[in-house]
Amino acid sequence: MDAREVLLKYWGYSQFRSLQDEIIQSVHEGHDTLALMPTGGGKSICYQIPALMKPGLCLVVSPLISLIKDQVEQLRRRKINASALFSGLSPREMDLALQEAIDGKLKFLFVSPERLGTAQFQQRISYASVNLLAVDEAHCISQWGYDFRPAYLRIAEIRSMINPCPVIALTATATIPVRDDIVDKLRFRAGKIFIKSFERPNISYAVLHEENKLARVASMLKKKSGSALVFAGTRKRTKEISDYLVQEKIAASFYHAGLTADERNRRQREWIDNKIRVMVCTNAFGMGIDKPDVRLVIHYEPPINPESYFQEAGRAGRDEKKAFAVCLYDHQDIISMQERVDAQFPSEQEIKIVYHALSGHTQIAIGGGMGVSFDFDLQPFCKKYELDPVSTLSALKTLELEGYIALSDAILVPSRLMIKVNKEQLYRFQLQNPKAEPIINALLRMYGGIFDYYTTISERDLAGYMNTSPLVVEKALRALHQRDYIDYVPATDKPQLTYIAPRHDTSELHIDTLLLRKRKESFRLRMQAMINYLETRWKCRSQALLQYFGEDQALRCGVCDVCLRRHELDVSDIEFEKLVGAMKRMLQNKALSITQLHSELKNYPEQHVTNAVRWLIDSNLVAEDEKGHLRWQS
Repeated sequence: MDAREVLLKYWGYSQFRSLQDEIIQSVHEGHDTLALMPTGGGKSICYQIPALMKPGLCLVVSPLISLIKDQVEQLRRRKINASALFSGLSPREMDLALQEAIDGKLKFLFVSPERLGTAQFQQRISYASVNLLAVDEAHCISQWGYDFRPAYLRIAEIRSMINPCPVIALTATATIPVRDDIVDKLRFRAGKIFIKSFERPNISYAVLHEENKLARVASMLKKKSGSALVFAGTRKRTKEISDYLVQEKIAASFYHAGLTADERNRRQREWIDNKIRVMVCTNAFGMGIDKPDVRLVIHYEPPINPESYFQEAGRAGRDEKKAFAVCLYDHQDIISMQERVDAQFPSEQEIKIVYHALSGHTQIAIGGGMGVSFDFDLQPFCKKYELDPVSTLSALKTLELEGYIALSDAILVPSRLMIKVNKEQLYRFQLQNPKAEPIINALLRMYGGIFDYYTTISERDLAGYMNTSPLVVEKALRALHQRDYIDYVPATDKPQLTYIAPRHDTSELHIDTLLLRKRKESFRLRMQAMINYLETRWKCRSQALLQYFGEDQALRCGVCDVCLRRHELDVSDIEFEKLVGAMKRMLQNKALSITQLHSELKNYPEQHVTNAVRWLIDSNLVAEDEKGHLRWQS
């Protein structure tokens, strides 16, 4: 089948979106390919279709377990065999998935980055017939990007272990230096780069300096109808904002990683089904959630860099209808952002103290632990070892950047089960153990394929079928597991910590302080770029974001808060830029009256000069003293 036939068969579409066809063709022809496409631009199709056009396995590296689970489930619904390897699965589950890949039973194998360095994976992946290596969120391979993950650096090593095949790298947020780093670190051969403009013309961006944020959020939600997201910086604040909105008769709820898995899933489903209009959340919410009709995204506090803001704001208007993205800030937010630079990069001694505590907490001997994962909850860990949670998290992130550990967010991994004996052996067991018959019959009737692969089950659904309680079902399943008739893996929703390297003696722990300083400076520059975005009053918001990502020729959007104020001037873009530039040079040197400005700028129509001055004053870029003299605000 050609690409369009595959698209029609599995997705039901007859036409590709912009650039998808060209990217797929590049991969199909064997070119290493970098695809930069905005959030919601249909990146997954760009690797899934070329993989389906030829025999063999597509190996997909992805950093987010929630996205991996979503992709696997979507492919299985399309009758495409897919499986995954990530922290939280049992060793047997991972072993079975690798064996299926080797046996040619899988079309897609998704792997979280911390699994790439394990002996189990590296020893066996070379036996699989890989036809394509896909790297999702490829910006994670660059240490100068906003979400560097050292385990991604192993991808080039994996290339040497598998069949010669093309690699496709996909990202929605990569500056020009990060793009160059992706191509270099993935060892592109005969590479091609495709860049779809990150422009989202249906989104109207706005930045508001606001002291009374709660009232402003409620006001905006009352004026703008439709589904909405409000991003907040802390778990506590999500509840505070949600409670306030409910008092204002706005249907709202809150979401963060500290809620139970059942509660998170319930609230997420209610929001997706429009039973709740507004979800107030931390950035733990939203990844992998496909809700196209979000009309408004509000940031209660600004994110630390433009990449995070662009990705989170980009959840608005994926249906390409009119949407709004508003970022609120006050003076304290700017101070907090600047203070985070030091807090984000603890001293070498602080890092070693946390690593030593971690070694005691996990009870791993020196030289052991590589590839081993643990449930890890930050708050009890800090309480146990009397550590500050903020600096401890920063130290753990630094250990991750140095390649010692990997952290994953809390994500529900449902209960899974596989029957380990054949049907005849199971039947004999039933005859000899009549008390086990109800649970065995329920499993066989409710879940197909349970003899062949790990199947997601629900203790609650089984209990409903058997007219008993989930606790009774769980007890029965554990009993069958202990007798080795099934492999039962109960659900978990704990964050995972994985040792990427063998545990070191703390005194021998190496922290590259020079590289740490460079990363700190890179972090500071990205933070400053976000502050510049917040504080600019004359540059189009969309244009500012696009130029940050290297689209230097981007035009004004015409619909952001800055552009809407500009429309009132009746001055062309070119003339306005020249006028503002000339005024800035003059008024930075000395204060001038409006009459003096007219005289100095006599080549411009007097009304245009007056309109531009009024706009600059309204935007707080120019101040007028009691004598009527104008001065540029530094």
